[in-house]
Amino acid sequence: MWMFAGVEENAPILSDMVDNQLRDVQKQIEDYLASHRQSTFESDRVLDGQREAVYKLRRQILLSSQATLRKRLFKYFARAVDDACERAGVAGRVNPKKWNYEQLVRELRCVFVGRKDHALSLKGLPMGDQPHYLAGVNPEDIRDAFVNGTPLPALRELPPLKAPAVVVKAAVGGVEVVYAEDEIVGPTVSDIEPEASSEALRERLANRLMPPDRQTESSDYVTRWGKGWHVQKARNLRSYLTESAVQMYLDRFARLASQDYERTELEAVERLWALRAVDDLWQNHLVQMEVLRTSVQVRSFGLLDPRDEFRIDGARAFVSLVETIREDMVKNIFFFVGASAEPIVDFDSLGDEEAPQTQTEV
Repeated sequence: MWMFAGVEENAPILSDMVDNQLRDVQKQIEDYLASHRQSTFESDRVLDGQREAVYKLRRQILLSSQATLRKRLFKYFARAVDDACERAGVAGRVNPKKWNYEQLVRELRCVFVGRKDHALSLKGLPMGDQPHYLAGVNPEDIRDAFVNGTPLPALRELPPLKAPAVVVKAAVGGVEVVYAEDEIVGPTVSDIEPEASSEALRERLANRLMPPDRQTESSDYVTRWGKGWHVQKARNLRSYLTESAVQMYLDRFARLASQDYERTELEAVERLWALRAVDDLWQNHLVQMEVLRTSVQVRSFGLLDPRDEFRIDGARAFVSLVETIREDMVKNIFFFVGASAEPIVDFDSLGDEEAPQTQTEV
C-alpha cells in the first residue's frame, strides 16, 4: 500500500484535517480540566468562609471569660424564644387571643430540657410529664395573664442549693418539700451567680422590653416586635419566657457550684459541652457539603451553573447549621447543669421494658 502510494514506510503522515481535530480535542480536554479546577476553587472558597466563621466561634468559646460565654448563651436563649414565638403567631399586630400558647410552651420545653427528657428525645421517645422549664406553669395560665390581665404565673419554689438532686427533682414534679429553719440557711443563687443579681435582672429585662433597633434588625423582626396595638404584651411574653430560661440555668449551675466542685472545673466542662455542639454539627456539615459538591453537577443539564448552585445551597446549609448549633448548644448546656436537679440514671436503658429497674440513683 505504501509502495502503491509512493510513500516510504517510515514517512510521517501529515494532514491539516488531522492536526485540527487533535488540536480541538486537546483544547476541549484543557477547558474541561480548567473548568473543574475553577469549580473546585470556588467551592473551596465557600467552605473556607464557613470554616473561618466556625473556627472563630470556637476560639471565642475557648478564650472568652465565663461572663462573655454566658452573654452568648443568654442571646441564644432569647433567639430560641423569638423563633418559638414567631411559629406560635406572637406579634404586636396579632391579638393575644390568637396566640398559640400551648405550642409555644411545648416547643420551648423541648429546647430548655432536662437530662432525662433530652435522652428520651434523642431516642425519638416522648418526654415525661414533669418538665423542668416553667415547672408548675400551665399554658392556660399564661393565656389568662395576657388576655384577661391576671398576674403572670409564678414558678415552683425549689429547695435550697444544698438539697440533693432527688429532692430537687421531686420539688420540680410538684412534691412539697418542708425544711427546718436551720436547713434553709445557706447561700442563694444571687450570692453565687452575679448574673442573678437584681441589677443584672433589670438590665436584661430592659433590653428585652425596649423596641428593636431598625438599623441592625430585619424588617420582619422590627414589624413583629416594634409595631402594633399589642406590641408591649408581645415583648412582655418573650421577656417572661426568656428570663424563665435564664433563671433555670442560673439555679442549676449554682447548685453544682455549691457542691464539692471547683468552679474553674465546672466552667471548663461547660465549655466542652458548648464545643461539642459546634464540632459534631460542623463535621456533619462537611459531609453534607461534599455530597452537595457532587450533586450540583447534575444541574448543568438544566442549564444551571453548578458553581452558582453550590454557593446558594451552601449558604442555605450554613444558615441551617448556625441555627442548629444554637439550639444544640443550649440543650447541651442544660443537660450538663441539669445534673444538679436530676439523679444520675442509665440513659442507655431509657425506653426499654426494664428501664425502671435499671435506673440507679446516687
